[in-house]
Amino acid sequence: MSKDPSSCGCAIPAEPIACTLTGQEQQARRAAEFRDAFVHLERTEPLEGAFRWHFRGEPALEAHLRALARREQECCRFFDFRITREGTSIVWETRGPESAAGVLEEFMRLPETLRSEPTLDAMKRALGDAGLTFVSEAGRVGLPVEPG
Repeated sequence: MSKDPSSCGCAIPAEPIACTLTGQEQQARRAAEFRDAFVHLERTEPLEGAFRWHFRGEPALEAHLRALARREQECCRFFDFRITREGTSIVWETRGPESAAGVLEEFMRLPETLRSEPTLDAMKRALGDAGLTFVSEAGRVGLPVEPG
């Protein structure tokens, strides 16, 4: 039986503040998915160590947001995403570790970033400037592939 690391007093390694979504086409598709979702955004609510995006409560949108949050969790494991209902709204809540505070803040501003410049480069530049590292195609953070 494996032991829960939090109960042994061991240090639990933090997830790196990195995005592992690779491939220009996949990244561009993800940016487009966020742009499409933000058309339905009603408001943004900043919280301590988190934020919430409130969307119109359309059933098809809820399924889209849940799928998008699942995919985003796969590549940005340092964040915690939750999709819930609050009255007639769908709420996307994002939490992150203190070490990712700048990235969390910039992610919260993603609707404005993509509204002012609706490109993948704008999204990556804003998040990168805030401290997010993008993993290369070879799976190495920010390093070129060395010949074998």
